[in-house]
Amino acid sequence: CNMGNSTRSMLKGIIGLLFIGIIAMQYMIDPQVREIHKGEQTKFQGLSNEFILGPLLGLQEAVAGALWVRADEFFHEGDYDAILPIVRMVTWLDPHQLDVYITGAWHLAYNFTDSSERSDRRYIPAAQKLLEEGDANNNRVYDIAFELGWQNNDKIKDFDRSEKWFRTASTRKGASKSGEPSEPAPLHVRHMLAHSLERQARIEDANAIWRELLKETTPKMNANPNDFTIKSLHDSEAHNLKLNLERMF
Repeated sequence: CNMGNSTRSMLKGIIGLLFIGIIAMQYMIDPQVREIHKGEQTKFQGLSNEFILGPLLGLQEAVAGALWVRADEFFHEGDYDAILPIVRMVTWLDPHQLDVYITGAWHLAYNFTDSSERSDRRYIPAAQKLLEEGDANNNRVYDIAFELGWQNNDKIKDFDRSEKWFRTASTRKGASKSGEPSEPAPLHVRHMLAHSLERQARIEDANAIWRELLKETTPKMNANPNDFTIKSLHDSEAHNLKLNLERMF
């Protein structure tokens, strides 16, 4: 049905009055809300306007870096609860900051305790999800896959899963100084793969990896006898192979 001009005008007047009433009510509420929350601190206490304006200006990576510096301050203050929202913001702004995923997951898995001051294992699934998201966003480099292997090996004791992630990491590259995946993954990645096999009592499979590693490090050590890093890796591989052979005997 058609609405008359007088009815339309009346409705506009009512809407206008309601709008004015909302403004007046909000004006009265705001001072009370400020008084109720007076003295409270948010997780973002101390963050300035550049953290809001930066993304709008296309400076996401710069803002992410500044936020991570702020998170480091919270870490040194022992305020781990304040770090997690910042971790989430940084990974949204810059999903290629490997250290943020790794450190955030470490806080979740290791730094939170229950009422008995024991590690609160309820945070572990969230730590795993954060790392899996990070690996999906950075699946050309080994770093986060290695961290997933380490967490499953050390914290969760799921050695099948740790083997999976160490094996994945061993097929990846390490980032060069420019950030491009060009360097081979470091040898300690395969060291941990061998250890995860040992934890499954798959000693012969582990020995195959130790022998493979020794074929790589022996000529390097002979060519650079004063290189302490290569010598340490070689000696570790030889020691672990010897121990496994003794176990098998």
